[in-house]
Amino acid sequence: MEIRHVTGATYSDIVVSCILDYGEPDKQQAFDNSVDMDGDFVFDELGLKSFDPAGDGKLLTHVVFHPVQKSLNRLLQIDYTIRVQSLTGFTEV
Repeated sequence: MEIRHVTGATYSDIVVSCILDYGEPDKQQAFDNSVDMDGDFVFDELGLKSFDPAGDGKLLTHVVFHPVQKSLNRLLQIDYTIRVQSLTGFTEV
């Protein structure tokens, strides 16, 4: 995770990166040629939740897309950018 801020701007960007390498997770298929889009390693939505020790974090973002199958021949990198902006116009002193 990385925070990007430009002095004087009323916003900051939070960049969250996640990589699922070729061998991750265990027990996936060798190739991404499944005809079953309900498999264990097929997904079609992504979201970020706030941290909560009890595991009940608040949903911050959510996006739905065409199904993607994670298999041994595919590395997936997901870069998520969230912009947090002040609506008061307050800037650094």
